[in-house]
Amino acid sequence: MDKMRRVVFVCIGNSGRSIMAEAIFNSMAPRGWKAESGGTRPARSISREAVEVLEEIGVKVEKRHPTFIDPITTRQIDVGITMGCGVESEGCPVVLTGYREDWSLPDPKGFSKEQFRLVRDQIREKVEDLVRRIEAGEFDKSKYGI
Repeated sequence: MDKMRRVVFVCIGNSGRSIMAEAIFNSMAPRGWKAESGGTRPARSISREAVEVLEEIGVKVEKRHPTFIDPITTRQIDVGITMGCGVESEGCPVVLTGYREDWSLPDPKGFSKEQFRLVRDQIREKVEDLVRRIEAGEFDKSKYGI
């Protein structure tokens, strides 16, 4: 049996965007795939707003705290997604994976509930696209050496 393939969603705090992406991906993950998330400077807790806007679309966040992601440990990850390198003023997390892309999403910390929903919906669209690409074989191990 093949090992579980892994996607990691990484941002700075691991309290909003990456948590939402992990939960949404795992709610629709293709067979044999699982998502994790982490931050380079994890927050103290998961954003209450992130949990609430996910529950609005029927997605539950498992009970957990933001976690530190070590760039070295990401070498065992098949697909790495950073959440806001194009919009962060704090820099971009380092992810060493076979394949990496950035989704350039704004950090919703301090946003109104409606703005938080907009970020959630952008994440859901991007996750749906990622799932379609996985199912189409885009992340075949031979393509990226993963």
